Amino acid sequence: MPDGEYEPPTGLPTVFDPSYKGVGKQAGLTIWRVEKLAVSKKDRNEEKYTYAGQFHKGDSYIILYCKLRGNALEKHIHFWLGAETSQDEMGVAAYKTVELDEYLGGEAVQHRQVQGSETDEFKKIFPNLTYLEGGIATGFKHVDRDAYPTRLLHVKGRRNVVVEEIEVNPTKMNRGDVYIADTASGIVQWNGETSSNVEKIKAVQVCNDLRTTLHGGDAKISIVDQDQEGDGAFWDALGIKKAYVNPATSDDDDSKVPAKRFANLKLFKVSDDSGSTKMQEIAKAPLKQSQLDTNDAFIVDVSGTHIYVWIGKKASKTERLNAMRYAQDCIKKNGYKAGTPITRVVQFAEPPVFQQLFTDWIGVNETTVAVKKKQKSKSFIKRMFSAKEMHTVAPREEQMMVDDGQSGKLKVWRIENFELAEVDAKDYGTFYSGDSYVILYTYLEEGVDGGKSKEAYLIYFWQGSHSSQDERGSSALHAKDQDDKLGGEATQVRVTQGHEPRHFLQIFKGKFVVHAGGKGSGFKNRNEKDFYDTDGLRLFQIRGVNKWAIRAIQVPEKARSLNSGDAFFLESPKGNFMWVGALCNTEERLMAESLIPHITSKSYTRVEEGKEPGNFWEGIGGKEEYAKVKDTGVKYRDPRLFQASNNKGYFYVEEVFDFTQDDLLTDDVMILDTFKEVFVWIGKDANTEEKKSAMEAAIEFVKSDPTGRTEDNTAIIVVKQGSEPLTFRGQFPGWDPNRFGKAVSYEELKEKINSGTTDIQSALSVYEIKVYSYEVLTQKNLPEGVDPLKKEQYLSDDEFVKYVGMDKEAYSKVPAWKQRKIKMKANLF
Repeated sequence: MPDGEYEPPTGLPTVFDPSYKGVGKQAGLTIWRVEKLAVSKKDRNEEKYTYAGQFHKGDSYIILYCKLRGNALEKHIHFWLGAETSQDEMGVAAYKTVELDEYLGGEAVQHRQVQGSETDEFKKIFPNLTYLEGGIATGFKHVDRDAYPTRLLHVKGRRNVVVEEIEVNPTKMNRGDVYIADTASGIVQWNGETSSNVEKIKAVQVCNDLRTTLHGGDAKISIVDQDQEGDGAFWDALGIKKAYVNPATSDDDDSKVPAKRFANLKLFKVSDDSGSTKMQEIAKAPLKQSQLDTNDAFIVDVSGTHIYVWIGKKASKTERLNAMRYAQDCIKKNGYKAGTPITRVVQFAEPPVFQQLFTDWIGVNETTVAVKKKQKSKSFIKRMFSAKEMHTVAPREEQMMVDDGQSGKLKVWRIENFELAEVDAKDYGTFYSGDSYVILYTYLEEGVDGGKSKEAYLIYFWQGSHSSQDERGSSALHAKDQDDKLGGEATQVRVTQGHEPRHFLQIFKGKFVVHAGGKGSGFKNRNEKDFYDTDGLRLFQIRGVNKWAIRAIQVPEKARSLNSGDAFFLESPKGNFMWVGALCNTEERLMAESLIPHITSKSYTRVEEGKEPGNFWEGIGGKEEYAKVKDTGVKYRDPRLFQASNNKGYFYVEEVFDFTQDDLLTDDVMILDTFKEVFVWIGKDANTEEKKSAMEAAIEFVKSDPTGRTEDNTAIIVVKQGSEPLTFRGQFPGWDPNRFGKAVSYEELKEKINSGTTDIQSALSVYEIKVYSYEVLTQKNLPEGVDPLKKEQYLSDDEFVKYVGMDKEAYSKVPAWKQRKIKMKANLF
């Protein structure tokens, strides 16, 4: 063996690198680079660019990523191999990964990542993955500002975007992607004529990262389009003449995964039972979990697109060591791409992406006993989706009823110019959708074991659907201040318009009415004025569960706002009317009559649906179609809404309770079941897989309905965001047709950045949440734009884990009531 070559050890390590000491004990990221056939741990403060996902093509890296899943710390080790790294460095990275895994107890998930073929999971850790020229072997050194080199960066990918430093040469470019000229004097983004908006927006984010990490925050950013005005600035920045750029090529797009990749699965067994370690093919798709044996190691070949190594708990040391080598041999022997990802998982710690390869997977926390299955841990992730589960109404968190809501004392404030303005007692129950309020409810709590009763406190802070961000934030801060004044003894509850819990409604004793309008924002630069509806024309939609828990909400004064399932009150110059939908029962009609005197003292005429006088239609602006349910002899049922998404890495459907229009998520697909019709609502940003899976789920949902619904007697209707029919809109009280039209387009973003009317950070806030330090987020005066109800979301990943105690993914799965407790403990509520 020539001097200086690296020969990997033949056995499992028993001595560990000193730099591994203490790692893997908490959620977060740790990175090593292979340097001189050893690993060098990178300091987060000194190597910010590395932790941002900027890796050199000539190097190999080891990345330890720990995250909380439920109460367990899940560990992932990625070893990343640059396209120009040496064979020796590859060998060191592979063996040192095994060594790190052994140090961590052998339960980490290992991932082999190769430049240009990284897994989605890796790209999620490093959303701005960037390939830099050079490496440790080439003597690469960081340059200072005075010697800043001109670089050409290639931004590519519609779903998973990767940034690569390439040669400054127009022949290396194409019209379908985005390129960045990064120079000492500034940063210029060049958009190819057929590049996607996703790539353009991602490139803007990359430009901002470059300015922050490498330019000290003061580089000018410009955006130009191919062959359009200003295009020359890009070529000038590179120091070359404008040149011909080749058309886009139909090369690999990371969204194009072969549709039948799971149909060609192969399972191999790695065993030393015969005295020597051998690999043998034992099964093809469909794979069964029972084919895995705890005493051996196995390899799953996913049609050459991904190789998984599964290690049984009782596998021998030889099997554990050789399984990864056999996986690499599998790539070579089958002629797969050199960058084919390899992931090593251990028994009982299999990630969902591995579980889905088996048709009958049962997790360690899942039971096959139907009665107990409903009681399994919330942290367990189901692999398979079954539409039959949608027919079982999940148990809802019991609404807080500390008393009957009638016997306590009430005090109400409205937020005006950031401060509390006390509301007169005669106006309790009168709310405005453009405002936020703080409500203190004092009641008697029974003593323990028959002891003396004591005063207890509930602090609600109610936020109207059109209240400004500063009003919402102030309501949360003042609720906390009120709690502090009470010695921290109160329970704080955030309530949003349309989601009022029963106890909240009952404390207003059947007088809860939400009017349009409200106070303007407290921020002077917003120039908002107070607004109230005083034109003499108002329409209120009335709903409730009893005479105390009832609400009226002002809706647009148009016939299309009507709904056969509710009662409405119309005040107009043509007369005042209580309109009763045909599907209202007697109790609902009586509730509406009891609430109308709290809307107006004027007399009114009661009209039944279908028997309206002419002046009713004149008062509401004329007849229009509105939401109706025809009488087919089937009993009317309350509508149900489901969110359908694959944002967790697998497709799932989850029911949404007490839904409003705000629950329609534009990046997902929603399924609305009105019993006689099932709507599949497609958000504008939903991906293709979600659309397909949701439609299949809706069909299966109807087919599997135990009540006998079929595709023949139930309409399944696909609707797109912005084109909702009346029968769909009618299920959402106070439907706002302008709710979805407020996002800034890419063209507007570009114009603002180039014109200097906004800084790039402000422009990017449309697409991503800013990051602030814990110190800033715990001050009373928050930065403008920060939602004080979600302060934790503005923390960096590291500070989030430090103060919240888990990563953001784990936190998102925690119930809302528990999230509130966590935030209060961390002083983030």
